[in-house]
Amino acid sequence: MFTDVTYSSLLSYFVVFSKNGFTPGDLVKAQKQGGLFNLSPVIFDANISFFKDYFTKKSPPFMNSRGQTIDATKQVDALAQAQSIVYLSIFICQAFNVCFFVKSLPISELTKLTLGVCCKSTSIFPLRQECCGE
Repeated sequence: MFTDVTYSSLLSYFVVFSKNGFTPGDLVKAQKQGGLFNLSPVIFDANISFFKDYFTKKSPPFMNSRGQTIDATKQVDALAQAQSIVYLSIFICQAFNVCFFVKSLPISELTKLTLGVCCKSTSIFPLRQECCGE
């Protein structure tokens, strides 16, 4: 059910977060303390019930499992990097799959004609050159 794209995206997502000081356990902790998906309020103040919203510009400092304090700008930057690497890993896997598929096709006149039409409409020039041999 899961593919190489899923595994590579998840792996790269957690590696980027790890480089920024968040373990998977820290991410679960931040999600449980956050108000967006949490259904039960937790009292953090003596008078008012608050949720701690992490990974926003106004989020409170986060204490990770290693004892490091991560401020709001670092949290936002870590989330942006992790989201970006997911999209990049999907693109890289899809590009590899296309190139692998094209290189493994048996070459016939019909295949050359079909690939020629498909590759001429491709807007990714390096990928077109790699896959079609142009």
